[in-house]
Amino acid sequence: MKKLFAFGMASVMALSLAACGGAASTASSTAAAPADSASSEAASAEATGKKWVVATDTVFKPFEYTDASGNFVGIDVDILAAIAEDQGFEYELKSLGWDAAIAACQSGQADAMI
Repeated sequence: MKKLFAFGMASVMALSLAACGGAASTASSTAAAPADSASSEAASAEATGKKWVVATDTVFKPFEYTDASGNFVGIDVDILAAIAEDQGFEYELKSLGWDAAIAACQSGQADAMI
């Protein structure tokens, strides 16, 4: 019984390692394409003056939340502001909730999500 269990565990480990190897090679080959397209999109957005729509859910203190005045604050909001200033683009935050933010990104109603 112990040999059968050991063989089963070894098989599961081998399959999981094989699955990870395949995903890593696929991820590395596709990782270059989005980076290139992201930089070209950023350049074209800069040229056209596009305002990026960023969907968020403001219930995750300290990452993103609204203060007493209704302003968006938090670590993610500060990082987004720093990146926007460094890269020279404008953005608009929309508090949609988690599921709605995912749906907005998938449907093209939002450009990003934090």
